[in-house]
Amino acid sequence: MVEIRKKFSLPEESKVTQEVIEQLDNLISFSSPKALRKSLLKVYLQFIINEHEALPTDFDDIACDFYMLVEFLTMAEEEMR
Repeated sequence: MVEIRKKFSLPEESKVTQEVIEQLDNLISFSSPKALRKSLLKVYLQFIINEHEALPTDFDDIACDFYMLVEFLTMAEEEMR
């Protein structure tokens, strides 16, 4: 196997480590960003359907987290084309 290293610059205060980058690469090698996004949305919508009468008090935070994940996966898919 040929190892090719790419260098990326991150802000000094970034919490992203080499391990995070490697695990993200493993994740998108396992499943495409599009497939991951579709799975997240299915789980999220199923959660809303099942909990529609009594959403958790932190639902706004959950919704924001899902939105950020979906946006990230959309960007990743576009960048990987």
